[in-house]
Amino acid sequence: MLLLRSNFVYIFAIALALFCWETAAARWFILPGLFYSDEYGLVGSCAFIAENLRADRLETRLEYFGNDEGQASFNLFIPRSTSEWTVNARYQISEKTAYSSITASSQDKLYGDTRYWTDLLIRCDFIREGGLFYGLQGSYQRHDFKGGCQDALIGGFPLSEAETFEEGDEITGSIRVGLERRDNRYNTSRGLYVLWQLDLGVSRSTQTSRTLIRSELDLRRYLPIFSSNSVLALSLKGGVIHHQVPYFSRFKMGGSYSLRGFPLDRYSGNAYYIGRAEFRQIVKSDIPSPMQLFKAFSPDLEEYKFSVGFVLFTDFGDLWRDDLSWWGVRQNVGVGLRAIFPPNVVGSLDIATPVDSDHIAVYLNLRQSF
Repeated sequence: MLLLRSNFVYIFAIALALFCWETAAARWFILPGLFYSDEYGLVGSCAFIAENLRADRLETRLEYFGNDEGQASFNLFIPRSTSEWTVNARYQISEKTAYSSITASSQDKLYGDTRYWTDLLIRCDFIREGGLFYGLQGSYQRHDFKGGCQDALIGGFPLSEAETFEEGDEITGSIRVGLERRDNRYNTSRGLYVLWQLDLGVSRSTQTSRTLIRSELDLRRYLPIFSSNSVLALSLKGGVIHHQVPYFSRFKMGGSYSLRGFPLDRYSGNAYYIGRAEFRQIVKSDIPSPMQLFKAFSPDLEEYKFSVGFVLFTDFGDLWRDDLSWWGVRQNVGVGLRAIFPPNVVGSLDIATPVDSDHIAVYLNLRQSF
């Protein structure tokens, strides 16, 4: 855990050193807290988000899951008139679970091991007229385990389950082409977003090294209904991997950013599609922030206000397995609460259940689902 905290401190220090803040104009969001997540259980968290007048945005989070598990993450976004830069980094220590590769039931947990996971990404998108953009991206992922694939095999699990704990890394360079016409990328009330991305690289496990050719298409549409306070949000994503690759480089489905109500990364495969639909309703706007209590000590403090609302949603999708074809369409239904704080921070609480199960999952995040 000491290494986790040290990485967080270094990342935060480097970000502040590289980031040119307009301090007087920056908006800051700090949220220490304790919450429950279906993916990680009881979580101690501290989030810091700041955005200045040029829309430069810095996000850092430190989360502790218990049992010496947790994660430190960092995101830096710098938009300019002709280009947008993104830098992401994450270091995570958490339990990784293997599920049956034969049955499609959602809760059949087989085996777990502690994963040490590193993510690094840098991206530059070049902006053209009308919202068109193209870009380049480089990324690196590293997956290590306390026991690993061999321990699972010794424990009697078949290779199809044991490979969940395969160690290795992935290095990719990506080409991106898209269309950005959302009114607000963090809390969209109207607009269109399209992205096609091609990843070219190598996926290396302890046993083999494979060429990685992976392509994905992401379509999102946001339609206001009667007013900007009521929004129908639609998303359709799909992708394909053109070679057999280690488990950690395949597509995953299940969890708060894909199929809510299903375990994190419950399903995997070399091709997928997922559709998502949400009805988002703001119930009350312009609620005075509790920070106004400090206005007596700082009269120049900006009068921050926030909004609250709810969402109704459903997600559905499927993954292709080279050995057994499609898993079968998985679907959920759910309801959630939203609180929108400056600077464009969306606190979300979602409760979801699969349509073929009575399992209920709870998710807490500081962003919209898409």
